[in-house]
Amino acid sequence: MLAVVAIAVAAYWWSRVPRVDGDTIALPIAFRTPGGLLEVAGINTTETFTKTSLLTIAGINLGTTVSQIQVPVTYRYQIGLAKNWKIHLRNGKLLVIAPAVMPSVPVAIDTSRMQMRTQSGWARFDGRENLDSLLREITPELEKTARAPHYIEAQREQARKTVTEFATKWLVTQERWKGVRTNQIQVYFVDEPIGKLRTFGPEFGGAL
Repeated sequence: MLAVVAIAVAAYWWSRVPRVDGDTIALPIAFRTPGGLLEVAGINTTETFTKTSLLTIAGINLGTTVSQIQVPVTYRYQIGLAKNWKIHLRNGKLLVIAPAVMPSVPVAIDTSRMQMRTQSGWARFDGRENLDSLLREITPELEKTARAPHYIEAQREQARKTVTEFATKWLVTQERWKGVRTNQIQVYFVDEPIGKLRTFGPEFGGAL
């Protein structure tokens, strides 16, 4: 009993070990991804963020503070393996309708190559505050950008190749899909316009 209490006390003490600055140590927390995730595509780019602050008092312009941050960004996109995958087989051709891709967040940035600058107006002394405020805005803004339709479309064809590869290596090994020719696998995503499915066959409004 004493041993159990000692272990519990030691665990609590370790979780509350103070750092030099007086804060407590943030211990790593492991988490699981229910059903697993399939990473299907990514986008590398450089994003620029600007924050402008204009101050006037009694109609007098006290100047404008402008802060700018430029940072390399990697957007990654994934699909939940536990989500509903629709699979249709017709005349030896396999149609896979995969779930819509979703961005992995928070978005990855390369701080080693991040560039920051700020310039204050003639009667302004808030350059550092303006820059700090801009820094706090980057993560939510990147998440919005990752979900933007033009970014989703930009990665779609690379994602299609990955899902096709996945279907070729895994689905066709299942008993139900044996005999399917790997060059007859077509992949679409559930959020694509339904008109694209017409290329597969009459059940989707097209011709064989």
